[in-house]
Amino acid sequence: GTESNGEDGDSNAFADTSSKADPETILQIKRSLNNSLNRLSENTIESVSKSLSSLYSQYPFHDINDCVWENMRLACVPPHAVMSGLIPLYVAAMSGVHWLGGDGIQLGGCIIEWSVRELHESLVKARQPSDLQNMNSKMNKEGSNYLLIVCY
Repeated sequence: GTESNGEDGDSNAFADTSSKADPETILQIKRSLNNSLNRLSENTIESVSKSLSSLYSQYPFHDINDCVWENMRLACVPPHAVMSGLIPLYVAAMSGVHWLGGDGIQLGGCIIEWSVRELHESLVKARQPSDLQNMNSKMNKEGSNYLLIVCY
């Protein structure tokens, strides 16, 4: 079948899994993610990656990936700033999680796919003529952050 965005179901990484996921499970995943990512620094990348990768043995990988992406977007893609210091740390930690978890967790692919889609949406919005002056700086910073995620 086709999804609402016109793509086949296999490539629809934006499928809404929140309706299938137990809200308590999602809350537990978010708490664990926040506890680990709040300690993220250059010196703790390895331990944070190990901590995050251990979540994959406890919860469904798609729920964890969705929560990781939500957390990453909130932390690394604010509308008011380019996060050139934080994004490399996040991407390094997520790369470690992907490496430790193997291809089965699909985290690296999800982050790249979601970042490229968000970057595209940001660019499309920035090019619309309505309210161009107010939106342009916001979209450029969001787009820059998404681009940094893809590049790192």
